[in-house]
Amino acid sequence: MTPPCAASQKDCGGLCVQPSPDNGCGDASCNACPGLDHATASCRDGACAFDCDAGYIENGGGCYPPPAGCADGAKNGSESDVDCGGDCPRCDSGKACASGADCLTAACVNGTCATASCDNGVQDSSETDQDCGGSACPPCAMGQRCRVGTDCVDGSCADMICRTSSCADRTRNGNETSVDCGGDCSPCGLNATCGADRDCSSGHCVDKVCRAACPSGKSSQCPSCSLGGACCRSDDFCGCVLDGSNCL
Repeated sequence: MTPPCAASQKDCGGLCVQPSPDNGCGDASCNACPGLDHATASCRDGACAFDCDAGYIENGGGCYPPPAGCADGAKNGSESDVDCGGDCPRCDSGKACASGADCLTAACVNGTCATASCDNGVQDSSETDQDCGGSACPPCAMGQRCRVGTDCVDGSCADMICRTSSCADRTRNGNETSVDCGGDCSPCGLNATCGADRDCSSGHCVDKVCRAACPSGKSSQCPSCSLGGACCRSDDFCGCVLDGSNCL
């Protein structure tokens, strides 16, 4: 798509794209997020961030090997369990924790690192809010946090919050067949996606695309004409197709 972009998208060189580390997340610039040693670039709260590789810990904006005490086989220092948590690498599920920061799943439930799931009562894994959103959990309700429209029940994410969809939010959501048109919104123009004739201002939906009305007024009766005639345009006369030298 080209601008204006949906609320969940950004304009990168005249194209509407989903925010990602490859285009600077939600920042105004479309430059890729900077790379770091022993880390993977990620998006967090609409800005560039990073996740340390396994066995490394975040310290001062970078990822470094853990202190020597993180491999001595004893629970000491700031560790929440033996050689993990605190200033050491994050703990596996089942290990003791003080907060989500101690756990690989970012889920600390009743003092134990929980397995990431959509019903453990905490925000973990790729969830955008508690037990909802992201790639694996159900969409979030109105007012909950989101990153893109698919994180929300109504398909509308604006300013990182799930909103009620409308016919002017520049996002295809609700029962719209194309962006802000079709379904319960105003009919769509030519070449827009449609599901039925009523979705198109022309009154003709052919192969799920809005086409111009046929001169006969009947979508099943396309006139034949010589090659190069007006009805041979793909956006005209109910989407007639070439058949030899004629347009049917």
